[in-house]
Amino acid sequence: MPKRKHLIMVLLFLLGCASFSSAAGALPAGDPTTSIIPLPGSVISGAVVLQEKPAVRWNYDMGNKEILMDPAVGPDGTLYVSYIGKSAGDQGLLAINPNGTLQWKTDTKLIVSTSVFTGDDGTVYVGTMGFFGSGTLLAMNPNGSVKWSFGQDLLFHTPPVAGKDGVLYVAPGDGVLYALHSADGSVKWSIELGKYSSISLAVGDDGTVYAANAGDTLYAIKPNGSMKWTFKGDAPFITSPAVGPEGVIYVGSSGGRITAVSPDGTKRGGFTAGGGITSAAVGADGAIYFGAEDSTLYALLPDMKLKWKAVLNGPVSAVPVIGADGKIYAATSTKKAAGSSIYAVLPSGRVGWKFDMKTSKVYKPAVGPGNTLYSLESSGLVYALSIPVNKIALNQSELALEPGTSGNLKAVMEPANVSNPKVIWSSTNPGIASVDSSGAVTAISSGKATITATAADNGLSAACVVTVSSKSGAIEVTSVKLNKFVLSLRMGESETLSATVIPTNAANKKVAWKSSKPSAVQVDAKGKVTALSVGTAQISVKTEDGEFFAACIVTVAAASGDAPSYADTKGNWAEESIRAAAGMEVAKGYPDGTFRPDANITRAEFTVMLMNGLKTDTAAAPLKFKDNEAIPSWAMAAVQKAVALGFINGYADGSFRPNANITHAELTSMVVKASGLPVDPGAITGYADDGDIPAWAKASAATAEKNGIIVVGGKPGNNFTPKALASRAEAVSAIVSLLSVRQQ
Repeated sequence: MPKRKHLIMVLLFLLGCASFSSAAGALPAGDPTTSIIPLPGSVISGAVVLQEKPAVRWNYDMGNKEILMDPAVGPDGTLYVSYIGKSAGDQGLLAINPNGTLQWKTDTKLIVSTSVFTGDDGTVYVGTMGFFGSGTLLAMNPNGSVKWSFGQDLLFHTPPVAGKDGVLYVAPGDGVLYALHSADGSVKWSIELGKYSSISLAVGDDGTVYAANAGDTLYAIKPNGSMKWTFKGDAPFITSPAVGPEGVIYVGSSGGRITAVSPDGTKRGGFTAGGGITSAAVGADGAIYFGAEDSTLYALLPDMKLKWKAVLNGPVSAVPVIGADGKIYAATSTKKAAGSSIYAVLPSGRVGWKFDMKTSKVYKPAVGPGNTLYSLESSGLVYALSIPVNKIALNQSELALEPGTSGNLKAVMEPANVSNPKVIWSSTNPGIASVDSSGAVTAISSGKATITATAADNGLSAACVVTVSSKSGAIEVTSVKLNKFVLSLRMGESETLSATVIPTNAANKKVAWKSSKPSAVQVDAKGKVTALSVGTAQISVKTEDGEFFAACIVTVAAASGDAPSYADTKGNWAEESIRAAAGMEVAKGYPDGTFRPDANITRAEFTVMLMNGLKTDTAAAPLKFKDNEAIPSWAMAAVQKAVALGFINGYADGSFRPNANITHAELTSMVVKASGLPVDPGAITGYADDGDIPAWAKASAATAEKNGIIVVGGKPGNNFTPKALASRAEAVSAIVSLLSVRQQ
């Protein structure tokens, strides 16, 4: 007999021993009954399939290769499948994307002899064996490259397991349990467990490692590698241990016996099934699920009493798998050329659906993204199964709410047992009506918004039109203003800001306060501002009705010493704005200790100040002005960003004129564009010289005036003087007040 064929036969034999409680002999065909009795202890026939059959989303044919081991799904949804080909040297691992395409294929050099295991960090682990029995444990990166290997002359029959701390545990055929550092595979500690060829492992939430050997002993090992306790069973243990939510360990032995062992090592109970059994899977509610040779899927209560049993069409040959939705997936095998099946069983014990396979042997299924089930045939065919969404509808197509009230939308999918019931909620206008992840709708301000529920499964959607309107005669909020837009404090000082909701007779005057940097400046529910540490923060107030916004820039200086100030700004109308601008590094003074607030400012200088205030990460773009060379190097990046964002433009002749002094009209246009505030092209201002404001700047001037952006200051009368040259004080005042109305 060729060596390769002999090795495959040995491997198949070992697989049979590991996956089923009985090692050899004919597997009896199931004889489904039709009796259904109330829980607990109900017997439910697998012949009664109650709901939709799954659709094959895709299948992947591995070609002239066989699958020998159970697969695994990584954290990113990648499916990992081991294979062996017909020719020598053809063995390895496949990584299949969630859409069914091949991600990568790697040669493991030796035949994969364990189920695939994936760590939380995406590392893929498989044990291998060679022609003379020796093998290695391979740790592979998510891209298929080898991360490290462990053991050159060891036999690996069972997969590793990992603790919550990332430590990897593996028990090869030398009877030793090894704790490995997952980063490099180095040994943290080891402990002798006896000369058994197969030792199966599990890890508890507290880090205890449980090892069941081919004898009658269950070991509990502390995370530091010392023995915690041992438990002697009534018969040899032949399944992997499983740990429940309360720390109880469940392990199967020959004769169809499953035993519950308490965390202290004492026997808690037991149950005997019909024939050999698989390893158990434990649900979040503590229910224990396992399959048996008598064609039955068993469900036990935590006290080891029968909850129900579902009779299927053949021996349950693989460990059941529990999906995120609570469904239990079981695989049956037969001695015939075909007839194996995958069952989806509901937590109640009813069969949700059955999928018939084309071969006699199938493997432990795996659950992927969106509760897609991956099922594998030994012939090398991989199926992705799910119940797709055929229709989605909402309980309401229209919803009327008042500002500040809420309603609930419910999405109903057809069929009722879809694999992926996740719904993605969205609103066309969250400022009018918002929606959370559960479908709860909150009315914000008057208007209409469409709430859409989209099936994550395939994008089907349903919508509801939400109309928000105030009670008849109720006065709605149109704006909110603060008594200050800049404030200077020393550490430990406090001051209360006053918010005025407009109009003053609005029905809902509720507001919420917020600090952009609570570690430096705190604000309470009444607007009291407290300076905690040196720095700058934006204190904002937002109305509940309409979510209108206003803000104050707060600059905090040290408790002792002078606050940021200049020799020539004391008593200046813009003194606090200048201090705030200095604190935010918007503008600096001169080496002689002056700020020169009344000096004019160039277009380049103002652009730098503006971009210092906005602190945008927009990429700088090349400029095309004919006088690019005139732009100072210290201003180039700021000008490039401002032009890219549309805040400033050049002149009709193609020049930028960086050294020209900026006018009130130009400055106002820039700050309003940077604010993102809406402008009314037909608006007029309240300035006495409104008629002198050029058309291209009038809407910006009106918007700035309406929102409290101070451009003109320190001058008598109510004139805008659009062609007048702006001063440094006016520049920083405009930027600081801009930041107070620009939501972060």
